[in-house]
Formats: sequence, structure tokens, C-alpha cells
Amino acid sequence: MRVEFGASDEGRPISSGQAGSKVRSSTGLAHWDDWFASGRGFRDADADEVRRLVETVADVSPRRALDVGCGLGAYAAVLASLGWDTLAVDWAESAVAAVRDRYAGLQPRLRVQRLDFSDAGAVRRSLPRRGFGLVTMRLALAFLPDKAEVGELVRELLVPGGVWVVTTPLAGRLPDARRGIGVTPADVAAFTEGWGEGSWYDLEGGVRCFALR
Repeated sequence: MRVEFGASDEGRPISSGQAGSKVRSSTGLAHWDDWFASGRGFRDADADEVRRLVETVADVSPRRALDVGCGLGAYAAVLASLGWDTLAVDWAESAVAAVRDRYAGLQPRLRVQRLDFSDAGAVRRSLPRRGFGLVTMRLALAFLPDKAEVGELVRELLVPGGVWVVTTPLAGRLPDARRGIGVTPADVAAFTEGWGEGSWYDLEGGVRCFALR
């Protein structure tokens, strides 16, 4: 089943004939290791974004969360502070080290490990099937090459009734030079395939949040 979602500013549904992109961003591991080692991260979630997240996942249990592409860990720390037992993962070792250092006081509620989520075999070996009530990907999905495969992996990791929350820029709202950090309509069609229900809402800065069950 495909859930119909808006992928443009007007929120028009996505054509069922569109295929997902499998092209990985040119920004590789060395780029992200240097990026996070320098202390650079991404825009933190503001109060409105956190409020919408809390409303979206209010009925979810168990309160075990996986934050994929955690970067410097600010969003994972928010989840932990909200009472979620949170595992944060990133493929950049510098990001993992930063999370351990910055949020040592949140352990053991917040744990972190290195994991390349584009490696399906590594994901299946490292993470428990049906192990999480919530999986979040904030400003990360655009950099994963096979959006449909990512969706399949997340469904395997979620308990029945669990929620996948994807927060991402839309490529069509970005300048040409920055479209690689956003998802296309074809990407949205790919990663929303196979879900029973879902919703989306817009945040400031041209960012859209998808919640899939």
C-alpha cells in the first residue's frame, strides 16, 4: 500500500508511477567526519517542532527510540529528555564521539553507536528486529541512496503500531545548488511505499515532517 503525501509546496499527492532515486549524495564519509569533528551540526529543533513530535508520538509504546543520522546528537538528546530510551546512530565516528562526550549525563537513557544505515546487512546484524516504538530521521534521509530499502529496514525495526518520523527539506523548495539535501517527489513515493497510514506537516525553513505507521 502507498500512502499519498504532498511533496510540493501545494501539498499535491504523489503520482503512483514515480520511482525513488538511488543516487547517493557526493558528500561521503570523509566529508561528514570532518564536518562533525569541526563542531558543525544542523539546525536544532525549535519548540514548535518538538511540540509537534510529542503530539505525533503520544500514543506510541514501548518508549524506545532509534535516531538515525544523529549528527552531534541534539535531537537524540531531546528524545531522551522526553523519556525515550534512545539509541542514536551515525556513520561518522566523529559524530559518535561527540554525542558520547556532549551527552554523557544522559546515559544510559541515551546511547550511541556507529552504524551506516545504507548497509542493510549491518543494520540487520546490529539492531533488534521489532525493537523500537519510534524511529526518527531528521535531515538525514536525503543522503541515503535507496529510500525504498530504508523504509523496509525501518518497518523491520518498528514494533506493530510504531512510528517512523522523517523530517526533511523538499528539494523543490531549495535553490538548485542545495537540492541534494532535500527529497524529490520520487523519493517520497519510494519511502512511503508499504505503510498503512501516515500524515505530514510543514515546519519553518521549507522542511516537511512525515509520520508513517
